[in-house]
Amino acid sequence: MAKVSKHGYQAADIYAGKMLRRLRICKGLSQNELGQLVKLTFQQIQKYERGENRMSVSRIHQFCQQFKVSPTEFFSEELEPKRQGDTSHDSLRLMRLFAQIHDQAKRAIVITVAEGLADKEIPTVEDAECQL
Repeated sequence: MAKVSKHGYQAADIYAGKMLRRLRICKGLSQNELGQLVKLTFQQIQKYERGENRMSVSRIHQFCQQFKVSPTEFFSEELEPKRQGDTSHDSLRLMRLFAQIHDQAKRAIVITVAEGLADKEIPTVEDAECQL
């Protein structure tokens, strides 16, 4: 039986919403901007991201076309929740800012600084969660 949250939302709907949010932020779009692109209100985007409203297969397909990703992006990981730090506000803010850097040399500098501060190597762009 599918897991249901305390608000009655299905785990798969919540997960797909989190993936939509992740893709949207990786592309540097606000909820309003994404809504305009796919002809929805920002409130509807917000409800999808929270898992309050289910996305149809055709809607997921529409988002995939907009983000230029495969539909498997919405279900590429386990449906189980991750550690709380995985989707922290700071991480999402950094992803949004990084998406706004278009100069490859500046991107390389940011990555080098992050690697130094983290004191370990980070995945390559091909392995990264946000392929920009």
